[in-house]
Amino acid sequence: MSNELSPLQERLYLRLACVGFDADVEILDLFRAVYPDGVWFIDNRDMQQKLGSCIARTNEKLEKERIQTGWNRRTYRLTRTS
Repeated sequence: MSNELSPLQERLYLRLACVGFDADVEILDLFRAVYPDGVWFIDNRDMQQKLGSCIARTNEKLEKERIQTGWNRRTYRLTRTS
């Protein structure tokens, strides 16, 4: 398997990386970064479901980082793995 990120995965990763490790990013911010032309009237649950597969596939390709649920509700964060 190639470790190259797709354009969607790249936008997701860069949005999380720009705020740094262990910093929470709201689902809405991630959704806007990954799907800039997306539908804006869907609720948080639908955004999370749409992002879920992209997050899972991105995590498969990351070696020293991992995308996890954030400390606050409705957030994700980028963490380092050992």
